[in-house]
Amino acid sequence: MNLKLTTAEVQIVKNALADYQASLVGKGTQYDMIASIYDTITDNENKAASKTPRIMENKQWMFNFMTGGWNTVFAKTKRGAIAQALREYKKSTLIPNTKTFCLATEPRLKVAMSSFY
Repeated sequence: MNLKLTTAEVQIVKNALADYQASLVGKGTQYDMIASIYDTITDNENKAASKTPRIMENKQWMFNFMTGGWNTVFAKTKRGAIAQALREYKKSTLIPNTKTFCLATEPRLKVAMSSFY
């Protein structure tokens, strides 16, 4: 059975179990069962506390403009890159072509930069 309890509710259950367990000292099976439940709750809390969040790093994304030319933005995802470019060029005559967004790899950047040499 899975219960979704808040941190405060978990603490109340733990306190109640500890009090009940203290009143059952030497009572055998019930005492052992409460100890097992208490340990399970504590283990689940420890697992939840030790989880590390998934951290995504910023990547460089290339894109073209509708009228020609290209640029790059840094974002974690393609969707984020598109949103950032649209925000950045909102008041500009340059309009990012959302169909052209791709990760900026070294070969792609070299080809794009070759127009400047």
